[in-house]
Amino acid sequence: MGFGSQSYADVVRDRVAHEQHEAHLAVVGDFDCSGEDIERDWVERTGCWSSVTRVLLTYEQVRVYGLPATEGKSGDPRWPAFARRYGFGIERPVQWEVEALEPDELQRLVLAAVAPYIDRDVLAQ
Repeated sequence: MGFGSQSYADVVRDRVAHEQHEAHLAVVGDFDCSGEDIERDWVERTGCWSSVTRVLLTYEQVRVYGLPATEGKSGDPRWPAFARRYGFGIERPVQWEVEALEPDELQRLVLAAVAPYIDRDVLAQ
């Protein structure tokens, strides 16, 4: 998702406003302090979602799948709060990459998350 431009956020918000359905945002991203902030920023700047669901990665998924941590961004001012929230040591930033999941499992989780929102009649056409 990244920190997109405000003009792009405006385009997304305007497109959602013209839809006749509720807008549901499914987030796929790394589990780290930047990923959380990117999600927060995007939701705040677009302000058009009926629901927001973090599909990947979550703290629970990191634990359940036993994903390996990689070195986090040293000096990131968001790290201390993130570390406290999840019980990590503040002195050593870490992060988990969504790509660490097996591709088949990543696909399964994403498809399961979006399945309830697929209009099967439209898809069949």
